Amino acid sequence: MCDSRIIDRKLCDAIKITTHAPTVAISSNLAKHWFDDVKRESIKADVGARRREILFTYCFLEAYIVEWAYVTLGSHNAFDEQYDRNVFLPSLKNKWIEMPKLVCARKSTEKEIQIDVSSLDRLKYFRDGLVHAKASRWFVSEPGKEPVKPEPSQDELGALEPGWAKELARQMVIQLHEQFETEPPSYIF
Repeated sequence: MCDSRIIDRKLCDAIKITTHAPTVAISSNLAKHWFDDVKRESIKADVGARRREILFTYCFLEAYIVEWAYVTLGSHNAFDEQYDRNVFLPSLKNKWIEMPKLVCARKSTEKEIQIDVSSLDRLKYFRDGLVHAKASRWFVSEPGKEPVKPEPSQDELGALEPGWAKELARQMVIQLHEQFETEPPSYIF
């Protein structure tokens, strides 16, 4: 409604006010919870704890990089404009390479981001073996054939130092924040 005492009546008749339904954006920040799981498993010395530490670390790193991008950009709209929901970055490594670039592009920053993602290959080897049941294979040796082995073997899992996956994740998050000159979350310390 236009108050004709304040605004010319012709202008008042030309004004059209349109309203839109509000956008509701609710986030589930799971990275901290995954890292809590990682910390709990990283202090245990058994093979089962190594399995869980690997899987929880992988889940933490997947969640963290996306949640970090949302928070850094300040809104879901800024994120979704650059990163279409239907685009699938096929690997954790690609997410850790591409998400920081996406943030730089959206913020019009000319930074050259160099996060060392090489340690993700080892994590992926263990994670893939556990998730895709390669670790559950039987060891089979037949004459004239290459032996079929579980990957990773129980010996490989048992030889892992408790906390190695947690430290890998911590270092990646610290590197990310150092490059963007921001503080990493206190829960990783």
